[in-house]
Amino acid sequence: MRVGVVMPLFTQEPHYLDLALDSMARQTFRDYRLVVVVDGADDRTAAAAERWRSRLPMTLRFRRDNRGIAHSLNEGFAMLETAEYWTWISSDNVYDPDFLRVLVETLDRSPPRVGLVYSRYRIIDARGRQLPDPIPSQEWPKERLLDFCFIGPSFLYRRQFAQLAGPYEPFFDPVQDYEFWLRLTEYCDIRHIPVALMSYRIHHPSSVTTRLYADPALDRTRREKALQAVNAARRRRSQNPNGERRPEGMQLSVVIPSFNAREPLLLTLAALDRQEGAEGRFEVIVADDGSTDGTAETLATRTYRFPLRVLTLKHGGKCRARNEGIQAARHPLILSLDADMILPPLAVAGHLAHHETAPGPLAVVGGWVPVRIYPRLFSQLHPEQQRDIEILLSRSARFRERAQSAGPASDGIQTLLSCEDVSQPEVLASFAIRPSEHGHPLYAMWEAVLRRHGQNLENFRFPWMSFITGNVSFPKEEALAAGLFDERFTEWGFADWEMGYRLYRRGVSFRVDPRLTGYHQEHFVDGEHRALTARQNYRYCTEKHPTLDWYLLHKSYPGQWGVGTLQQVLEEWERLPDGDPLKIVFEAFARHFSHLAATGAFEQLREVTYDPYDRLLEWGPECAAAVRRRYAEIRRAGGEAFCRAFVELAAFPLGGGSL
Repeated sequence: MRVGVVMPLFTQEPHYLDLALDSMARQTFRDYRLVVVVDGADDRTAAAAERWRSRLPMTLRFRRDNRGIAHSLNEGFAMLETAEYWTWISSDNVYDPDFLRVLVETLDRSPPRVGLVYSRYRIIDARGRQLPDPIPSQEWPKERLLDFCFIGPSFLYRRQFAQLAGPYEPFFDPVQDYEFWLRLTEYCDIRHIPVALMSYRIHHPSSVTTRLYADPALDRTRREKALQAVNAARRRRSQNPNGERRPEGMQLSVVIPSFNAREPLLLTLAALDRQEGAEGRFEVIVADDGSTDGTAETLATRTYRFPLRVLTLKHGGKCRARNEGIQAARHPLILSLDADMILPPLAVAGHLAHHETAPGPLAVVGGWVPVRIYPRLFSQLHPEQQRDIEILLSRSARFRERAQSAGPASDGIQTLLSCEDVSQPEVLASFAIRPSEHGHPLYAMWEAVLRRHGQNLENFRFPWMSFITGNVSFPKEEALAAGLFDERFTEWGFADWEMGYRLYRRGVSFRVDPRLTGYHQEHFVDGEHRALTARQNYRYCTEKHPTLDWYLLHKSYPGQWGVGTLQQVLEEWERLPDGDPLKIVFEAFARHFSHLAATGAFEQLREVTYDPYDRLLEWGPECAAAVRRRYAEIRRAGGEAFCRAFVELAAFPLGGGSL
């Protein structure tokens, strides 16, 4: 497949959709794949798209809620990452039979630096009659994009430059395409094709253009967002009159705390040495947390294309080491990376691109759940890891061959991958288990969050749960203002979420980009010890942040409520007026139960049932009556999630207490 095509599809007249899809079925260039993202469309539109499934090289992706064009484009292109070229089309336009052929041939003949070709187009009305074009598409130097958007609806661009530029930004709706062109052309040149290759339809009720110009408020928003996009582009280009990315642009410091992790760290650094699109724009700081395995001595003999600094510290825990690295950083952005995380080639450039287009302070998470990779085999593994090894041995000849030839090691570790292997994607894939395969207990939950709230986690009440320090970037000044990582966390559990929570309270936004997901180098972990330290750290978090979202957090794990339910409960709780007896009692229940969870005591209470109102009698019959009355009122008013949560929490004994 050479060309990936995406069609975002909201409610559309089936007649127009049929014309658009029929024009794609008639393309003379056939090596393409069309992904139609049905973005909350009505049943009639969805059914019209479904009729074309067998008549086109097409994938249909359905979503009930409407998230907008940017979300749909990002979702569609994520399914087309093997295509060489990308474009997207609208559901009411008509494309000439040679539309793709001419675009592809032009880009094929262009120098590698040319990343975008665009052509002229015709404007038609609702009946298909051609209209005069008020701004004819013609050849302009790419610098003129700062003055106006002259790239119309007929275009094709190279995937590699698009991935460097980053995803379409929902914040800039309805000019997300214009803002994307501004970023894309900072990495590549453009070329114009002086012939019309398609017909652009306006003047019908479903047309985006019609709605924009008919509604003064929407048109004002369009103009404001376009100005914001241009201002952001001018800031990025302020030090470069040619308008292309240079090292003087936004830069970041990669901070890696490391304790006795020399071998995985070397693979992590090798992957950073092979980053594309970010050359000269980042430094690496290894905060050596009192290692005794020769980490500092080994790094002193290595050279990399990036500046490397090693901070030699006394052993004080990962949070302290990370803080030392952040404070020593020379650049305004921090990319927090674990010593055992191998990044894909475009990860650093991807992090930079997100921050360069962000309208405010942003934390960018490189995937919620990493890919598991096994560059070494240990004599001791937990059951999930043993299942991974069995899968790799059965399906990967390369993995099987290296495991057999490595032989036993005196320290119980077999080394399978070298630093040179990191530059070969096919080798990494042979040693990797993706999240959808390894059955991580939180994977399905986070995937559901992304489907519902998108990569920007819009309206998600727990975005700080995405702040996982193995692969996350954020502004240094925000980390300093928030007080850095809490160094009371000296062992595993909740240190990253607690820092993310403080950033969230400061107004930092969060974004999850699965394309930046790293490979976590697997090693043995003591699950029982981690569970113990996590409970201790969780209790500390609830004492430090005595808020309902932290009290309820223990219910977010699989088999309990899930974060979707937590969000609904929190929203319904906040709608209750202050002083509401049910609201006060619910918070008391949540606080007490969270402390039981932190000590592990709730494990013994799971099979015990109680009348949910009996415990209220300890606060007196008047309180119990008031709560009982409010419970019935709220349930009748539609607060089902809150009421179910109340009954579940109230079913556990609380001991004494008073309001």
